[in-house]
Amino acid sequence: MKRVTKKTIASIIVFLMVMGLIPIEVLAEAKVQNQKVLVPISEPGEFVDAKIYLDGSAMAYKIEGGKKVLYRYDPKQDKFLKLKNQYDFDRWYYSSSVYGYEYIELYKEGKWTYIDKEGNKIDPPRTEEGKEKFYMFYDNGKYGIKNAEGKTVIEPIYEYIEKVSDKHFIAYAGQEIVEKSDGEEEAKEDKETTEEDEKIENENSQEQATEDEEDKEDSTEEDASSEDEEAEDIEPSDKDSQVEETEEDSADENQEDGEVTDENEYEEDEITEEPEYINVHYIINAETKKKVKLTNYYDVRSFYGSNKYVEIAKNYENRGIGDLKGNEIIEPKYVDALCLSDKLFAVKEAWDKPYKLIDLDGKVVVEGKYDEVAYFSDKLIMVGKEGKYGLIDFSGKEMLPLKYDSNISSFHKNLLKTSQNQKEGLIDFSGNIIVPFKYYYISMDYKEEYILAHVDSKIGINTAIYTKNGEELQKAKYQFESEIVQDTLIANDGSNYYLIDVYGNVLGDIGKGKILFDYSGKLVRAVDISSGFENRIMTLYKVVDQKQEKPKEEKPKEEKPKE
Repeated sequence: MKRVTKKTIASIIVFLMVMGLIPIEVLAEAKVQNQKVLVPISEPGEFVDAKIYLDGSAMAYKIEGGKKVLYRYDPKQDKFLKLKNQYDFDRWYYSSSVYGYEYIELYKEGKWTYIDKEGNKIDPPRTEEGKEKFYMFYDNGKYGIKNAEGKTVIEPIYEYIEKVSDKHFIAYAGQEIVEKSDGEEEAKEDKETTEEDEKIENENSQEQATEDEEDKEDSTEEDASSEDEEAEDIEPSDKDSQVEETEEDSADENQEDGEVTDENEYEEDEITEEPEYINVHYIINAETKKKVKLTNYYDVRSFYGSNKYVEIAKNYENRGIGDLKGNEIIEPKYVDALCLSDKLFAVKEAWDKPYKLIDLDGKVVVEGKYDEVAYFSDKLIMVGKEGKYGLIDFSGKEMLPLKYDSNISSFHKNLLKTSQNQKEGLIDFSGNIIVPFKYYYISMDYKEEYILAHVDSKIGINTAIYTKNGEELQKAKYQFESEIVQDTLIANDGSNYYLIDVYGNVLGDIGKGKILFDYSGKLVRAVDISSGFENRIMTLYKVVDQKQEKPKEEKPKEEKPKE
């Protein structure tokens, strides 16, 4: 009888679902709702801060006797254990374990100590840069290059460094004064000698003219003297007295300073020529430590997508292409020059002219007809004209029509991101729409498993989830408060926080408030900032299945033996 009843109920449910009277998603939600519960593993405010790990463990510290004391949460024992090895620190820093960062940095008076999730001291972890063959580093205001082992191969003496390939770098060393050649110096000296001779000749002419004038004046004075020889001596005027006194005072002052002034001395202002400067760049092979010095260019820069060529510029409007040996491949005579591949380049002769595509010999491959050109891949070029964008191949054949409103960028494997009517969407290389053009912006989760499509709502940025095939898993109903971990995350509907899955099903009710979250899939770090960030209160929770969480059984009271 029970079997018949169950079969009958199941048949009715299936019939109602087929008729559309019971939506499948409602049934699914009803199945999974409130399957998880958050169980506190610390008291509110017990710990100042904590870092949670993907394996369910955590590292936290509290203040005891005025000192910071470290504790580790052991998920097997389900309790916090005080570390045997304690560290004296002022501040600590960490990144989410979700992104693969397992260590914690402890800072004290300019010194750093690194510990792992067990609390053991470790060597400074290698960054992503440190995993490369060679990488740039910054020290005391200058840049240098280290190898993968952290050994300095190029000393930090440069103003900036750019990477070109796995071993080639562009380094800017600053400016140098241009040294004049012997020919230039001789020409300069000849010019100066000629000018000096002319100056002396002019001075001699002026002196001769002055002497003739003085002789003439003396002759005139003698005639006047003979006419007035009986006249009395005339007292000098006040003005003449002042002039004479001033000249005498000046002479006295010069004598007091130890200087002797010759009234007939010719004083010439010395003209100092401003030195000419040039920018000095180097192309450095970090593997061999060989350097190619470039002094003919105002600027030298790397190209995105090219590990063989660099941009060279005589000035702002004279740009070209160079190789890693310092040779000019494309003469710097264009207002813009771009490297699209090892054999194809885009150049612009004037700002009001379109780009044209040329080869290594300068031969035009595609006539100029695009306002914008950019490297896209080793086979395709992004082009734009009158505000519309598309893709062409290296022969100029149109692969995607120029009908999109923004740059086309590679999103994930065979997916492209662009926009129409100021809304972002995703398409494939054939132009098929994968995610509709209706979102504020589109991104991926940190593991690149899901597409996150964001809309600007009244409560903030809500997010929808799609598969990489374009299947919509949940609509933009929630604001996401954490990363997606094990297909679950923390979300907010504007009034309440929930633990949900990628389909939008509610797994657990977290509650209300103004809270910051970190979520590892097994633990939740919740920081209540309702009273302000300075008065924040942190609580740690473990996430368990609701059916697994049983109330703690009280130990039976021991009966006292009867006397």
